[in-house]
Amino acid sequence: MDLPKTSFDAVQQKKSFFSFEKISIVVLMVLVFLLPLFFASTPLFSFQFSKSFIVSVGVIAALGFFLLSVLRSGTIVFPYHGIILSLLLVLISTLASSFWSSAPVSSLVGYGFEADTFSFFALLVLLLLLTIILFRSKENIFYSYLVFFGSFFIISLYHTLRFIFGVDFLSFGFFASSFSNTIGKWNEVGIFFGISAILSLISLELVRLIRPFKILLWIALIVSLFFLAVVNFSLVWVLLAIFSLIFFVYVLAATWGSDSSGTQRRISWISIALIFVSLFFVLGGNVVGNYFSKFIGGTNFEVRPSWSSTFDISKSVLKESPVFGAGPNRFLSQWLLHKPEGVNLTNFWNAEFNYGVGIIPSTFITQGFLGAFAWLTFLGFLLFVGFKSLFFKGGEPFSKYLMISSFLVSLYLWSVIFFYVPGITIITLAFFFTGLFLATLVEQKLLPVKTISFLNQPRISFLSILFIVFLLIGTVSYGYLVVRNGLSSYYFERSVLAFNLGDLDKAETLMVQALQTEKNDMYYRSMSQLNITRLNQIANQEGTPIETLRANFQRVLGSALDNARQALAIDDTNSLNWATIARVYQVMVSLKIEGAYENAISSYNEAIKRSPHDPSLFLELARLEIANEDNKKAKDYIAQSLKQKQNYTEAIFLLSQIEVTE
Repeated sequence: MDLPKTSFDAVQQKKSFFSFEKISIVVLMVLVFLLPLFFASTPLFSFQFSKSFIVSVGVIAALGFFLLSVLRSGTIVFPYHGIILSLLLVLISTLASSFWSSAPVSSLVGYGFEADTFSFFALLVLLLLLTIILFRSKENIFYSYLVFFGSFFIISLYHTLRFIFGVDFLSFGFFASSFSNTIGKWNEVGIFFGISAILSLISLELVRLIRPFKILLWIALIVSLFFLAVVNFSLVWVLLAIFSLIFFVYVLAATWGSDSSGTQRRISWISIALIFVSLFFVLGGNVVGNYFSKFIGGTNFEVRPSWSSTFDISKSVLKESPVFGAGPNRFLSQWLLHKPEGVNLTNFWNAEFNYGVGIIPSTFITQGFLGAFAWLTFLGFLLFVGFKSLFFKGGEPFSKYLMISSFLVSLYLWSVIFFYVPGITIITLAFFFTGLFLATLVEQKLLPVKTISFLNQPRISFLSILFIVFLLIGTVSYGYLVVRNGLSSYYFERSVLAFNLGDLDKAETLMVQALQTEKNDMYYRSMSQLNITRLNQIANQEGTPIETLRANFQRVLGSALDNARQALAIDDTNSLNWATIARVYQVMVSLKIEGAYENAISSYNEAIKRSPHDPSLFLELARLEIANEDNKKAKDYIAQSLKQKQNYTEAIFLLSQIEVTE
């Protein structure tokens, strides 16, 4: 394909072959290529953390090089439009909700890898803005498509080989089942191949291709449909049918009454075929799904809250905080507080959900009416600008192809985010493709831009350079925080691994290193639980002088209490933190320490306030009463536990033990 050489403005034409801006572009392309492929094949890093880590590093590096290019050129070009302002409104509402949250640290930064925190969302907004500014030529946008397809073919080949040779082939000691993949959840694999199917469809219909490119795109389309059938995620099939229909109508309307002998056709037969294929899988989903489940050797099952559950929780939260909601990254706390009846009777009674039925509907809970309004405003602008651009009369065919394809892919991904809860890979791609779409509007001069040069005015130049230097320092500082979070997570996961292997000394040493690197309630809570395990170990020691045992026991008990208090000081809205300190007091109850029983009861009650439908907390209270030698109260708490979950086996077993003892 012979791409025309274009430039954005005079500044762009003067760029040398080597520039910091080009490095920034390459960094973002590498990020897009590696993101679906990158994973940590080690238990020392969680899968989600590895994804968030590479996004953070990639965006920070790209921003750093971009700021250096601005310092060198003395010029910055940025777009301004309602859709940009609406996105900034989302960012501001997320920040406001974070400060309004009952646990601001959790909403602002969390544990360093959650997608719903303000810090990670700010990174995604930066990614989108950098994409608009940097990918403002047809060449760069097209090369980003090639990068995506490169990643697509590698993933396709990888899973094809695993289907042929079995799940042990190329497992890297990490991918243990046929559903394991480098993208995220199994349904996200289907979402990813939905992107390639839409891109292949539009490319085949709108671009004049040489034969090798056309063959590759047909292969990509067929492979995409094959993997969509294997995953068989109904939402993707429905969206593929809808977007194929939209594209079919677009081609028909755009060529109505015109000569269709060029690159466009009056009827998109590929779109019609995709509509019928999608409808076949939607209507015959169970039958086809069972066939492919046998093909891949298992059944994929995913659980998330329903629309009704999300709506019920949002009503409860909005009554208490209608403007700002519970705060970003706080859906789980509201789920525990307002868990719907009947959930405890299922096998997923203790499942923890960080979102409702979809990410954007969950913003009613986490960000209130302000955040939901901001998100709906952004999506409204995207729809308005996108459908307006579909029938833009000017521009050359290749530019229109880039505009249409990037818009439909970005709209497809935002539809997924609205109706589903994808992971970091899909969310990041949504922001990137949206940036590409807006970049095509800039390239076509449909999105206004502002060019600021601060070289000729000394006062403005000084202030601008000072501001950019501060941004650079902030970028480096945030990069340091990302690395520090990665290091603390490494120590934490090593500590958990050592504990599971029975090496308590090593587990404690590594947990101390994790806390020295980064302090959060999860680490303090885990350290307190390690201390309690150490107490049991000390109590069972033989051959050690009694005075030495007593001194060690008191020291470790004090550490357990201090760590539990530290966790509580960081987040007193977390029921786990209250339950942790209650367990420390429960150990004191068995030692007949004055006031321990009252403190344990109080702490468990605080935990129940924050998770009133958790039967395990009532069971913990029953065990506390047994330690306090009051079987009658223990039975009462067991009854309350069984009221929450009638088929709670542990509660029934404890009750039988009490009855046998009596």
